[in-house]
Amino acid sequence: MDKFCRSAKIISDHNATWSVVQGELHGHSGSVECVAFSADGKRIMSGLEYKTIRLWDAEMGEPLQAPLEGHQDPVLSVAFSPDGKRIVSGSFDKTIQL
Repeated sequence: MDKFCRSAKIISDHNATWSVVQGELHGHSGSVECVAFSADGKRIMSGLEYKTIRLWDAEMGEPLQAPLEGHQDPVLSVAFSPDGKRIVSGSFDKTIQL
């Protein structure tokens, strides 16, 4: 922690009102670098170490389509537009894809 002076610090125990884990999504190859929920809570997007993005049905836990490709390096950030019609990703390859 002494090397990361601005990192998050735990100041109390976990929130006891949170429910237990409700499910797991399986189907990634490699590590998950980032995730985002759509505004309506119906979709989840994950950015992966292996340069791809996955879209998931948040209720069923199933992939919605084949992985999206295009980045040359790991995907480090993902987001949905406020209306949920577009997605954006940022990568270690110094590009943003819409």
